[in-house]
Amino acid sequence: MKKILYSILALIPLSSLAQSDSLELNFSVLISEVKGDLNKDQLEDKVIVTQDTIDNYAPFSLQIFFAQTDGTFKLTVSSTNVIEAQYQNGKGEYKEPGGFESVTAKKGVITFRYQTLKGYFEHKFRFQNENFELIGFTQFHETAEEKTTVDFNLTNGRYITKTFHTEKETTTIHKEKKLIRPLPRLQDIESIFDYIY
Repeated sequence: MKKILYSILALIPLSSLAQSDSLELNFSVLISEVKGDLNKDQLEDKVIVTQDTIDNYAPFSLQIFFAQTDGTFKLTVSSTNVIEAQYQNGKGEYKEPGGFESVTAKKGVITFRYQTLKGYFEHKFRFQNENFELIGFTQFHETAEEKTTVDFNLTNGRYITKTFHTEKETTTIHKEKKLIRPLPRLQDIESIFDYIY
């Protein structure tokens, strides 16, 4: 009985150490860190993207920090959903071509860019109404017959599709109005693919 008890006690520090290590490994790989004034206070804020490369799906974590006047940074919002995991079905399964490419912070707008098999798409967020709201969506898709660009300004609802027909060398432009209210908030997004318009 004593041998069993000693064995259990001996394993406790090892198991707690293993848990500690696994927690430290989560989102420990820095993918991107960009700076820009996001809340119009003349201070350089930070957007940090990290990844958990140990996890079977290799998810990403997004953190947005507002700069403080004393030189420190305050975490404003974080999400593990706004950037889709690298492996949708796990590392051993088929992976769709493309995926998360970059994040930028310019002129108060955070832009997330994804590569696809034959193009790309972007989501643009701006800090307004005390939240980061989705204000723009852009998509480009190319085939042998045509090149299509979608530009959706969610703020005013302007939705423009431009299609260049390769063989005829002509461009078709279609404009419509799509109002989405309230605007989607970054922290509420469960999958960025729900917001491909």
